[in-house]
Amino acid sequence: MLGLLLLTMYTLLFIVWLFLNYFLIKLGAKIVSSFSKNKPLIWLGGFTGFMAATGGWVLYGVIDHHLIQNRITRLCEARAGLHIYITPEEYGRMMREPGYEELSLKEDLYRKTGERITLKRDLIVDGMLYRKWSRLYDKGGNLFNMSGDGAGGKYADPFFSTYMVIDLKTNTKLATVIWVDVGGSISYLATGNFSGFKVWKHDFKNCPFATYYSKDYHNIIEEYKSQIINIEK
Repeated sequence: MLGLLLLTMYTLLFIVWLFLNYFLIKLGAKIVSSFSKNKPLIWLGGFTGFMAATGGWVLYGVIDHHLIQNRITRLCEARAGLHIYITPEEYGRMMREPGYEELSLKEDLYRKTGERITLKRDLIVDGMLYRKWSRLYDKGGNLFNMSGDGAGGKYADPFFSTYMVIDLKTNTKLATVIWVDVGGSISYLATGNFSGFKVWKHDFKNCPFATYYSKDYHNIIEEYKSQIINIEK
């Protein structure tokens, strides 16, 4: 039902666009023909009318795409990638410290239901938003992988997505991976903050997780897990 409604809406908009183009082309040609019988000038008047209806959107799309691509490139270079805050060796030493085994989950942050652990509230860490309904994926022991995104309003950047490896007993951030993967439904010029709807130019050059960072991230998780296994032995 929703698909049919959207199809009808777009069809009506397309028809309106066609009539608007026709009207402005005729108007442009008529204005020029009122003071000149030169056919190239009349054609130019019609083309000007066409550009008034369509050319502005084409120019908008080109500029919009250029601005977004520049932002993506800068963010990929400056912030994206794997960031290690506590090395696996340091994590192993941390778990061997007196009193670590007696620690429990921070009740103000986490909720445990059976084997599932979730956040009790939204958590903002280094400008990234980890939503309270985000699943914390158990990576062994107290090592968890928390998924987040950049939709944290003034606290974050809507271009980013992230995974964070965290030790739940101490609430210590061990490592994060940040990536940028923008599709075609984002617009800079619409609001100035990269939101809004756009249906053209999907060919952004991103730095997606699967292509650039997946292997390194999973490798570092395995290194953290090996420290847990060594302690359990």
